[in-house]
Amino acid sequence: EEWLFEIGHDIEQPIFERVKHNISFHFEHELFIHLTEEEQQRISYEARSTRANLLFLTNCQELNIQSLQFIYKWFAEILIIVFTNSKHQALTSLAKLNIDFFNKVIKLFHFGIEKIQIEEFKDKKSGNLVSKLITIRKNKAGNEVKFEIKDESEGTQRFMDFIPMLIGLSKDKVFVIDEIERSLHTLLIRRLFELLLQHQLFNSAASQLIVSTHEVNLLDIKNLFRKDEIWFMEKNQNGESVLYSLANADVDHLNLTKGYLNGRFGAIPFIKDVKDLGWSL
Repeated sequence: EEWLFEIGHDIEQPIFERVKHNISFHFEHELFIHLTEEEQQRISYEARSTRANLLFLTNCQELNIQSLQFIYKWFAEILIIVFTNSKHQALTSLAKLNIDFFNKVIKLFHFGIEKIQIEEFKDKKSGNLVSKLITIRKNKAGNEVKFEIKDESEGTQRFMDFIPMLIGLSKDKVFVIDEIERSLHTLLIRRLFELLLQHQLFNSAASQLIVSTHEVNLLDIKNLFRKDEIWFMEKNQNGESVLYSLANADVDHLNLTKGYLNGRFGAIPFIKDVKDLGWSL
């Protein structure tokens, strides 16, 4: 299945819906109203011939169907998903171009790193010039000590991968991060949110950050987030995942934390007491 809707304030309009080989278009949508009948017929024809293992949007890109190309471009270039094990493939190159910004962020979050720098050397096998990201710390004597980024802690490495995200969020990107708190202290993540929500660099950007987290200490609806910015996902009694908003709920921070831990459906009580497992050796 594949579907595309336009969703905004007081609007939820389908653009197309696909179930197996059947794709229905809503040509009354403003995306299509300028198209001739012949162009509409072409889109319908190409939709029916889309391979089962290919997205229709990808097919549109390959066939140069102009009216839907900007949507494909949004998914390909604007939407960026960061998984728990994601590594930024061009971190060194990006740091080289934005070395001052990287160092300002590192100083702000107090990782004990004095600065980063990019060192270049020739690869012995290929003879090509290679760049390496180096962190600079100071020892007890105040002397600078160099570390390769791979020698830094898992948390420091992960946060370093977040710095390109900050650059992207200042330039109208949309990031989705899975388990943003992994390997990082709660207060560091809170400072990250404060930076994004309060610094002028991000005030005029049409960007968005969507994250999943299990960290209840981030559920601050008085000083950090609005209620409509917090959503809960949990399993009901049938094992189905349910997503619901905190908006319009009359709760304070303490009740909010308790509500997350207990869940609407009593999710935590689903877990049996270890004394009742009935195991034997």
